[in-house]
Amino acid sequence: MQLGISPLPIYSAGSAQGIKRKFLHGEQLSKLLTLPAGSVLFIQYPMYRMKRDYVDLLRRVKALRKLRLVFLVHDLEVIRHAFPENPDLALRDAEMFSTADRIIVHNSRMADFLVNTHHVDRRKLISLGLFDYLTPKSHMRQTDISQKMSICIAGNLSPDKSGYINGLMDLLPDDISLNLYGINFDQSTADRHVTYHGSFDADILPDILDSSFGLVWDGPVPDTCAGNMGEYMRYNDPHKASLYISAGIPVIIWSEAALAGFIRKRHIGLTVSSLEEIPDRLRKITDEEYSSYISNLYPLTCRVRDGYFLKAAVKEAIDPYVR
Repeated sequence: MQLGISPLPIYSAGSAQGIKRKFLHGEQLSKLLTLPAGSVLFIQYPMYRMKRDYVDLLRRVKALRKLRLVFLVHDLEVIRHAFPENPDLALRDAEMFSTADRIIVHNSRMADFLVNTHHVDRRKLISLGLFDYLTPKSHMRQTDISQKMSICIAGNLSPDKSGYINGLMDLLPDDISLNLYGINFDQSTADRHVTYHGSFDADILPDILDSSFGLVWDGPVPDTCAGNMGEYMRYNDPHKASLYISAGIPVIIWSEAALAGFIRKRHIGLTVSSLEEIPDRLRKITDEEYSSYISNLYPLTCRVRDGYFLKAAVKEAIDPYVR
């Protein structure tokens, strides 16, 4: 328990029907009704396993117990459009906007989108800034990566999610190596300067990554971030960026991504409009400039590993309601 917050297990009705569904809803209701009147309830969002009527349940309990509801947003379907076959998910977003007292969104660009496009009250919105990536401090590497000509990509490496990788392999010259970490990679497609390291538990991955830059990109092509997931980068904070920062590795990110300004302002990496720019940009980086990336990363590495950004957002959400 931190910041005076305790976990509240909620039973998911999921796809349950009939008597079982009613029983699980009863379990949810009884748990929520145990909250002291006036409590602040934080809810991880979205709740894919919950039916739409779960928001109605929250509304009823909010009124009964005079709760303050704070939603912590991981993804928004009104922006992401990852499940076009299920328009119900975007409708849940709208219900969350109207039900919430406060909403912790990724960044100011996401907040502006919700205000301008969906007329969400700006006073409800709190910008996280960056997702944390909790890792034990005792595991923090003290590595001086002197070579500036290697790039890593971590995550889902399937062609559907990371189709740009094949194009990137064609773009990179022999003196720039590419290190891949994650699932669904077809090793038969690997070029001579590509090394696939396998998949690792998220808790240890920051201490395994070993490249001079970490790439944050999405979509099917290397010349821009395209498609629903690529366009989503204009508004979201990719967890991949937090992974690289937690590992102390400078970031390469799309210049139009919401986090591009964060990377530039803190001088912790490069922003590029196309992956074609990478070889020339890497060759022009001086030892002094790369050293400054590493130096600037260190305090951010400590912060994301310790949960600094979420703690700050939670404090902002709670403070107006402390009596």
